Amino acid sequence: MATLNEKKTCSERMENFRRFVWNPETKLFMGRTLINWVWISLYYLAFYVVMTGLFALSIYSLMRTVNPYEPDYQDQLKSPGVTLRPDVYGDRGLQIYYNTSENKTWERLVTTLQTFLTAYTPAAQRLNINCTGDKYFIQDTFDGPNNTKLSCKFTSDMLQNCSGIADPTFGFPEGKPCFIIKMNRVSTGRRNICLQCSRDFTSFCSCCHRAQPYYFDRIKWTREFLLKPRLPIKR
Repeated sequence: MATLNEKKTCSERMENFRRFVWNPETKLFMGRTLINWVWISLYYLAFYVVMTGLFALSIYSLMRTVNPYEPDYQDQLKSPGVTLRPDVYGDRGLQIYYNTSENKTWERLVTTLQTFLTAYTPAAQRLNINCTGDKYFIQDTFDGPNNTKLSCKFTSDMLQNCSGIADPTFGFPEGKPCFIIKMNRVSTGRRNICLQCSRDFTSFCSCCHRAQPYYFDRIKWTREFLLKPRLPIKR
């Protein structure tokens, strides 16, 4: 009994562990022969290859059932039909305020508009076409570059006084700022989205980005927002 309860020294434990890892007498590596380890490795390799293949096949089959001309991400809530630029406050709201006599209070707003309109330069829309008419530009074929649909051209010079060409400050120093309304594309169906429309519907898009990769959302300028001057605080 004394022998059974006798504690092994650290060197004895290390020796037993060494013999477990490699036993020179039985030629076993961690309790198994070399050929056994080869078969085990091949089994798990084949197992994970098959599992990976089944997973890839299921993902591929699922993606084949998805319409490539529908938006990738959709929700029960509809996307906003229009958005406003400049939008420098994000989720904090659309209340825009600045001091006409202090450039630093409106320079960021002007920079935001200039950056936004870079996509509406003639060079950026050189692949688009001029559209005319009072109906939707319906395309049943893919006649555009790389087997895509054509997009209507809409450049910043169509914004007239708010194009940023004649007035790079967009009227902010004079207290008559330009606001740009961006009309988001329509992914399903065709709707009459109008803000006192006097132009045609041809440049409204009812396709996804893959079908019309060169499409840019329609924009409209206005200075008719409610502008309220802020009175100085009396001390």
